[in-house]
Amino acid sequence: MRSALKLDEVLGGNLRYSFAEQFGFLTACPANAGTGIRISCLAHLPAMARLGRMPAALESLSRLGVIARGIYGEGTYVLGDFYQIANAACLGRSEEAFSRNMDKVIRNLIRQEIGARELLMKGAAKLKTEDAVFRALGVLRHARAVSYNEFMQNMSLARMGAAMGWNMGLDFSTFNQLTLLMQPAHIQAAAGRALTPAGRDAFRADYLRKKLN
Repeated sequence: MRSALKLDEVLGGNLRYSFAEQFGFLTACPANAGTGIRISCLAHLPAMARLGRMPAALESLSRLGVIARGIYGEGTYVLGDFYQIANAACLGRSEEAFSRNMDKVIRNLIRQEIGARELLMKGAAKLKTEDAVFRALGVLRHARAVSYNEFMQNMSLARMGAAMGWNMGLDFSTFNQLTLLMQPAHIQAAAGRALTPAGRDAFRADYLRKKLN
């Protein structure tokens, strides 16, 4: 945060910002007016989603002045249990206050997700969780047609398994790389030719088999 504020001071000394004493920095989007600060974090919350806790969590975030969007930001839907968490407004607090609030919110979300994962490893839930995770890995390694949505959901479970210490045979670098490369346009580019939706799904599955086996 200190580095960001210092950079802001340097830029402000060389640029003319649109600024009003009453409102602060003026931006094209009214939601960004004020401090102009937007703090966001991409959170992977598969255990909370699996336990059905996300609706209550999202409602709680809203009360704290925080919004949750899809993986690609405003106007997008959730894929693979990834949520983009950000402050809802930029007006009414200092930059430091927004930063402290977001830090508190994210740390609390992390604690909730860890607690949810611990619950998924207790009693009868443990077998169901292991089965879901390794079934997901099986789809990624052996399916013959995989849509991007299906890939993201199965990747989410496999990633959770790796984070919980299970031997998935994959590291987080591979998960991150595949999340990017399995998108429809990347599949189209990798194929080097026009593909139908069904063709993309088949090409994606073939790519995954070669990468993961």
